[in-house]
Amino acid sequence: MSRLPPGATPSARPSPGPSGHGRAWPGSARVAVIASGGLSHFVVDERLDRGVLDGIAAGNATALSAIPREALRSGNSEILNWVTAAGALAGLHASVIDYVPGYRTPAGTGAGMAFAQWTH
Repeated sequence: MSRLPPGATPSARPSPGPSGHGRAWPGSARVAVIASGGLSHFVVDERLDRGVLDGIAAGNATALSAIPREALRSGNSEILNWVTAAGALAGLHASVIDYVPGYRTPAGTGAGMAFAQWTH
């Protein structure tokens, strides 16, 4: 029996859209994509967090698709919000503005938090 929560997998991210440049909307429409979600939760996993952010900044869909489903247990599943945003905005330039491994206790509990933006 699987102990993984139901939901999408990293490889099920949106495709870049019909133009291949991250635009699935018509003409000159202005579209904002706003997503919310942390990275690792409960126990901060800086290696996982930085791997996700590096994949996003590099536009590396293969790396994002390869995130093991087992790494996305519990609150870590919010990483899928980042993967989905990266897929929806493929073709734009992603940059990580800040990453904060927010430790709450000496045992390593907390959450990884970041801000990123996508531009032309």
